[in-house]
Amino acid sequence: MRGVEFVSASHAVIDALNDPDNPPLIPQNRGLRSLRVTFTKTLVKASVVTGAAAPPENPKKFSFLVRGPAARFPNGYVPGKITFPAPNIAQFDIEASDAEIFPAGDYRLTLFGVADPTPGIARPAIIAADLGKLDGKPSTLPSGDGTPGDNFDCKFGVA
Repeated sequence: MRGVEFVSASHAVIDALNDPDNPPLIPQNRGLRSLRVTFTKTLVKASVVTGAAAPPENPKKFSFLVRGPAARFPNGYVPGKITFPAPNIAQFDIEASDAEIFPAGDYRLTLFGVADPTPGIARPAIIAADLGKLDGKPSTLPSGDGTPGDNFDCKFGVA
């Protein structure tokens, strides 16, 4: 995984994740609408799964999971949709029924490089077309430790 950009409703880049251990704090008045994740390889689009607001879905089935304040997002995930602006980019756009931008709070983005075939879960791993599973070990960017199958996890905030 190469990087994460935080994008406004007007499609401007507000900030970028430069260090997974040093999460950005986005001012709410900047209107954060999207998370744009750039990978080092072309993605298998069907492997990038998130959930909509209605009906509520099981977040254990998502390979692209955005969690936010529990009081605001009681189903355990921020609802949204994924688009693919380029073959190696997955963009998450928030689609909460009462919010067009991320409300104030603490958030966590998890990209799963490990599938979970447990019945009732069936989470896919994010897959690169010519590499296989995501190598997401988030110690540095681009992420990875050379062993595919790691999850990428980072925090960010909106204030």
